[in-house]
Amino acid sequence: MWETLTKVVLTVVVLVIAGGTLRWIWTQQIDVKATAERWLRGAVEPDWIATRDANKLYQDGSVVADVRGDVQRNDGQVMFRRLVNLEGLDHGKSVEHGRLRLRIRRVGAITGMLSTGLETLRNVWDDVECEVVVP
Repeated sequence: MWETLTKVVLTVVVLVIAGGTLRWIWTQQIDVKATAERWLRGAVEPDWIATRDANKLYQDGSVVADVRGDVQRNDGQVMFRRLVNLEGLDHGKSVEHGRLRLRIRRVGAITGMLSTGLETLRNVWDDVECEVVVP
């Protein structure tokens, strides 16, 4: 009796942990829309699963900026301490950070180039305030 109960409990624990892990990967790491588009195009390369980097901003599935510093989320808005290497950003379109779709509302300061001693950053935006368009 106890042996069966122990096996059932262990099985349930393993299934809950595995399910939670798969859910986290599916919702946080994999870009489902871009993966489906690549799959439908017949992509068979090793990178056919589109993943999202938490330190990047995306627009139309392409990286448009690197996120540096703190990211603060408050009641329908996101504040980035610094965005760097902005390339190909269309100001009229929303950007994506993780699963959030954002619209840039305000930029505190813009610097063309910034040297940190270790690297040179281009197109640096500080204190960028965004509003959440689609949660």
